[in-house]
Amino acid sequence: MRNPQLWKPTKIRTPSLTVPADPAAVGAGSTLMATLVGRWYAQVLARHARGVLLELGAGAMPYHALYRDQVDAVWCLDWPQSLHQQPHADLWCDLNAGIPLRSELADTLILADVLEHIYRPQALLAEMHRVLRPGGVALLNTPFMYWVHEAPHDYFRYTPHALQRMAQDAGFEVLGLDAVGGSLCVLADVAGKLLQSLQVFGWAFGAPLARGLQRAVLALQAGRGPLPLSASSPLFVAAVLRRHP
Repeated sequence: MRNPQLWKPTKIRTPSLTVPADPAAVGAGSTLMATLVGRWYAQVLARHARGVLLELGAGAMPYHALYRDQVDAVWCLDWPQSLHQQPHADLWCDLNAGIPLRSELADTLILADVLEHIYRPQALLAEMHRVLRPGGVALLNTPFMYWVHEAPHDYFRYTPHALQRMAQDAGFEVLGLDAVGGSLCVLADVAGKLLQSLQVFGWAFGAPLARGLQRAVLALQAGRGPLPLSASSPLFVAAVLRRHP
């Protein structure tokens, strides 16, 4: 990881797991998604992050604070056309063409909000399997019922069933597969993005309404546990994959 002294929280603030850490980094209509994804990574990184950690499509490394005290070294890869500022990349590459690192380098791998932007996903999963050491773990998430973003490089949405088959075909053992969100979260996400875009005389007055709506849904979820229809209407899907020891 280059320039670790320049790292700062963007999406999520620890240890409170509040969103956004930097309002400029997370749109008001994405508060709900960023919070749920951040909570998922907080849980799985606490259990699995260790050794040499590799971030693919690392961007601003929003989850760095969640794992930095658990690992020995961090490698960051990104591509030059990224829309995100990236002062920490150790290597620039196109993940569609493979991972230009030696085999069995990493103990932990993160692929956060990247798989939907890869037009050769099965090849990338095979490469992830190759660069992990036996027993190494890959953590990934990808949106499902979510708007097109970072166009034109937004190619696919994956059901949990597709992720499981693709991961197994790449040689992984699937340790965990989660469909997160539910119909109410999807509705709140869509409504939040619509509110965020509202303007009157050039003033975007919908942003506070968007954040308020999505935080209300998060509070409802906290009070009642998983919201209904998570499996059939997920906002995103996420997986914990292990290379067989």
